[in-house]
Amino acid sequence: MAVQELTAEQKIRQQLTGSPFADPQFQHEGGDVIRWITGGNQPDLHVTFHREGERITVKCATCKNILGYLPVSLFGRKRTKGERYSRVAH
Repeated sequence: MAVQELTAEQKIRQQLTGSPFADPQFQHEGGDVIRWITGGNQPDLHVTFHREGERITVKCATCKNILGYLPVSLFGRKRTKGERYSRVAH
């Protein structure tokens, strides 16, 4: 039986999952996920989100200081094209 060469995609899957055919699973929720906020004339931020009841606490990913709060309701529905999160309560 001949050994089949893996494609570039299969090699990446092999590195991430241990199998060239498995789909990788990435964590995308929770307090350990660092989000990069960029845009406008303010400096970029690296933050974490922490759900606390009806609000989400936004913390600096480096120093862990609280930067502000977002209502959970912002994440319970899909935004329309061009809609932004305009309210951050401090």
